[in-house]
Amino acid sequence: MTAAGGGDGMDPEKLKRLIDLVSRSRIAELEIVEGKEKVRIVKATTSSPGASSGSTAGVAPAEGAGAVSGAAGSSATGPVAGHVVTATMYGILHLSPSPEEAPFVSVGDEVEAGRKLCLIEAMKVFTPVSSDRAGKVAAVLAASGSEVEAGQPLFRIE
Repeated sequence: MTAAGGGDGMDPEKLKRLIDLVSRSRIAELEIVEGKEKVRIVKATTSSPGASSGSTAGVAPAEGAGAVSGAAGSSATGPVAGHVVTATMYGILHLSPSPEEAPFVSVGDEVEAGRKLCLIEAMKVFTPVSSDRAGKVAAVLAASGSEVEAGQPLFRIE
């Protein structure tokens, strides 16, 4: 992922929605100009023989100044059995409200539909991911602090 550095820039909530839009669509690149502010979002695709292609949307300043590059998040290597709760967007996964607090859920916990399972951080905005059904947390499929992408499996609920 490439991200703009410094300055007030565009509204973080708007950037989050744009990144999510690009990651879910067939759009390969999107450039937005608001006054003197320019933001370019480019979807990078990767594929390997026998694997489906994944995508990651990044944000870069149009001029390229102050760009910072990071590693792409890892994806599950195969299908996951049971009901899977997936990431709703690209960002950094947080399994607990803060580093010194317990995780929202652990393997073996019973959860109700609507219970918060984790947070995904993008552009300093934290978006909750909730369970869409009741059941028992059978597996946590991504590590806290890792980069995740829209559609990536996060939890298995049985």
